[in-house]
Amino acid sequence: MAKKVKKEKVSGRQPKFAGATGAIFAKAGQVIRRTYNGKEIEVNVKADGYHLGAKHYTSLSKLASDLTGNSTNGLLFFHLGKYELKEKPAKKAKKVKAPKAKKAAAAPAPEKELVAA
Repeated sequence: MAKKVKKEKVSGRQPKFAGATGAIFAKAGQVIRRTYNGKEIEVNVKADGYHLGAKHYTSLSKLASDLTGNSTNGLLFFHLGKYELKEKPAKKAKKVKAPKAKKAAAAPAPEKELVAA
């Protein structure tokens, strides 16, 4: 009788470098810029992750969380993908109606001079 060989279960999701999701919107060699609290932030995108100064991050979310001190979505923080800032169309100017002129009070009819004959 032959032994059954158990196959290892492989989950549907294969492990990838954590920054792969962000890499769709920022390719290796690009620089992501954002102003945060008055400071200009420049993140270099590399094949192995993201570099901010001398620090290396594998995900934009971790990078954004370190910058803000809170748990933060990296794509949202850097305005990438569906969070990209889009210019809003200019609002149509409302027509301003000129104020209605007040009707001047009717001036009394000039008095007729009586001429004596």
